[in-house]
Amino acid sequence: MAKVGPFHYWSRMVSRQFVKRVLRRDLTLVLPNSRTVYLPLNSAFSSVAWVTDGAVDDGLEVLLRVLGEQNTAFFDVGAHFGFYCSFLCDRHSPVVAFEPDTRTLPALRRNLAHIPDAQCIAAAVSDREGQIRFSNAESAPQSRILSEGEAVRGGSVTTVPLVTLDQVWSNLGTPTVGVMKIDTEGHEEAVLRGAKTLIETCRPLILVEATGPSLAPHANWLDSFGYCALTLTERHHARRQKVRIFAIRDIKSEFIEGMVLLVPARTRTLAAWAELEAGGCALSLSAGNWSSN
Repeated sequence: MAKVGPFHYWSRMVSRQFVKRVLRRDLTLVLPNSRTVYLPLNSAFSSVAWVTDGAVDDGLEVLLRVLGEQNTAFFDVGAHFGFYCSFLCDRHSPVVAFEPDTRTLPALRRNLAHIPDAQCIAAAVSDREGQIRFSNAESAPQSRILSEGEAVRGGSVTTVPLVTLDQVWSNLGTPTVGVMKIDTEGHEEAVLRGAKTLIETCRPLILVEATGPSLAPHANWLDSFGYCALTLTERHHARRQKVRIFAIRDIKSEFIEGMVLLVPARTRTLAAWAELEAGGCALSLSAGNWSSN
């Protein structure tokens, strides 16, 4: 509500409940690429996508479209029901979705079925292969890998397959990966560690949910490849978004909490990046506006 304003929030929530309880219909959202994404009714993230008109990460999802290299692979780690896969599928091939939560997989496969060359990998991602304990939280977007011996309250615990991005990338024939999204509820450090060869080779644009401490172990090698980091400083959708750009080596001293865009050197040669860096490409996220200005 704080991001979109009370009127927009309540009007969208009322319409969602009407579709869900009165019409008893599937909820779908038309994206700017004319794709329609199915929003499962029992998902809190569906509510976020619906209420924000798809601006789920306050504009960072738009930057993936603007800055990501077209005609390259997209790896979505923690794909949930496939919002990002649908949002970027017209620009990337193959689209590879990783999701271990069996409750979410039917909705993900439904959305991937309409995407040519899309693949669903029903596994968690880390820095090793095998199996691992996984918490199926009451709210699916909060489901996560459990550390050794960790107990949980609420939900259930299952054992799921475990893969690394390097392994899957190699099995796929080492395609050029231009964009990655990583949202694994606290396991992002291990995901990046298990993707070191892929990242060293492809230098993808990476949107990752992170904190300063979780990125700090990777600061030196990401910095050596010319990466910098970008976060948002304005998250109200009725105002133009502002960005903050800083060096990877400064991660330990910067306050980071939430989605961070890790930007490789080649991306920073684009005209769109020059405009963004100069402050001339702020994002306007009023309802229905999905483009950079």
